[in-house]
Amino acid sequence: MAASIEVLAYDAPAAVLEGAAQVLARSFSSSGPLDVTRGVTREDWLPMARSGVASLRGNGITLVARLPTPLDADEATVRDSVVGVVLNSDRADELPSEPPDAKLAPILLLLDSLEEHAHKPSERLRELYIWLLAVDERTRGQGVATALLRETVRIARELQYGSIVTEATSSYTRLICEQKLGFVVEKEIEYASFELPNGERPFAELPRIAHERGLGTHLSGTFLRLSLSYS
Repeated sequence: MAASIEVLAYDAPAAVLEGAAQVLARSFSSSGPLDVTRGVTREDWLPMARSGVASLRGNGITLVARLPTPLDADEATVRDSVVGVVLNSDRADELPSEPPDAKLAPILLLLDSLEEHAHKPSERLRELYIWLLAVDERTRGQGVATALLRETVRIARELQYGSIVTEATSSYTRLICEQKLGFVVEKEIEYASFELPNGERPFAELPRIAHERGLGTHLSGTFLRLSLSYS
């Protein structure tokens, strides 16, 4: 059964919003290389996931992938119909600002480091930011992530954005962005050598842990950009 890609409306059913948050929390806590290394659980992730979904619904660029449901489907069925989500922001949106779980703090610092040194676009060009992308394990390998990102690119072109940017913490996301969509890497940080201000290296064991957990090979995080041109 193929999933359809939908814009996440401001008045989307509560079950859809919760389904999107649950997909984010389950996906990152079980297969995100940074999160697994830090021991971040689904419960750790849920507050930020729910806050992010609530903040970015209705902005016209945040998307969900859903399986078909009957018109009289109950809340659990509607919630479980969500199999993918991409939280997109145009930088004017308010992203969650509450303090994250302590386990997540080093991850956010790494992402800040990636973006800090990346190329800054002209102020006259709007920039779409892909903040979080997740696909439920039930539909992995079926092209859901690629479909969500392709629709993001289509909408960005339709709305005349100058570029699309994102941080890829997984080698799989980087592969889709670079090889399928044409993104260019502007900054790369090796996980094993990344240091916090206190000298701690929070991801020194990431390559080993990811390999042992069967998550694949993840050696670095990247900041990527797709510049959009119009004739």
